[in-house]
Order: sequence, then structure tokens, then C-alpha cells
Amino acid sequence: MLYVIPEQAVRALAESDGKIFQGRILHILPAKPERVKEDAAGSEGVGDKAGAGAPGGSSFKSEREAARRDAAVSGKEAASVWNSLFIRADTTVSAMAEKLGIKQSDVLDRDASNMAVRLALAETQIISETKEFLKAEGVSLSGLEAALEASPITPGGAPTPAAAAIKRSATTVLVKNLPFT
Repeated sequence: MLYVIPEQAVRALAESDGKIFQGRILHILPAKPERVKEDAAGSEGVGDKAGAGAPGGSSFKSEREAARRDAAVSGKEAASVWNSLFIRADTTVSAMAEKLGIKQSDVLDRDASNMAVRLALAETQIISETKEFLKAEGVSLSGLEAALEASPITPGGAPTPAAAAIKRSATTVLVKNLPFT
């Protein structure tokens, strides 16, 4: 939310943090200010899109991120987004490096010929641990797999009948794909 009067934002944050809303505890944090950069033409840009195509900037990365965000907003995400057990490669590397007490660069050793194999094994181990955790917490893995098998969108962007038939839980929210920090 954006408040016109900063004092109202502070008051709303103080009053809302830790409150229960629809059976869930709210944890409110203030937003981080947007980064403003100067692009090659001299005009101001916002966030990572600034500097695209400029020396040292990566237009490919910014275009890919913009496309990913547009797909998320329009509801036309890739199937991996709907997979509740999908883990990004960077998250896998970070988690394994911390678990083993080594640097990320040691996990991704360029000189080793089996880097892809090590990454796949690490991802498999993390997914296995995640499944065990979800089972221990009483989450139905068969329900998650059924949701994945029902293709969420058609080529035209509309939900498929199978996806529309999946009933959402009134008691559970699954938050996923958070960067490992």
C-alpha cells in the first residue's frame, strides 16, 4: 500500500503488524525504496530496467525479468511456477552451500566435469526433504500433485476445466519460490 501521509503509514504498520486476519497472522514490513539509476541516454529509469543495453548493463536479463513479471501478472506463468515443489537453481545452490558449510563457488566448481549432476542431486535432496517436511506437517502431497497435473492454462491463457475444478484450501496458503537468504 502507498500512503500519502507518512504518519498514517507508520500508524497502520504499528496497528496491523501481528494482528490476525482471516485466520492468518499478519507480519507487516515497510517497503524498500525503488532504486533509481541513470541510463545511457541520460534519463532516469527505475529498478533493474534502467541501464538496459548500456555498457555494463544486461538488456537480456532485464527483458527476461520483465517478461517473467508480465506473465505472473497476466496469469500465464510457466508450468514450473505451478509446481509447488519447484526449486530455482540459485536457491538450490545457496541452500546446499549453507547446509554443507561451504561457499557457493565450491558447489559450482567450474573445473569439475559433473557440475550439472551435482546440481541435480542437490535439487533432488532438497525436494525430498521438502516432501518429508510437508508430510510431517499433514500436507497432502497427492493434492499438490493433482494440482500440478491439471494444466493451469490453455494456449489462449484461460484456465482449463481441470484447473478450474481444483478446490482451493480455505485454511492453507503455500508460499514458495522465495530466494534463499
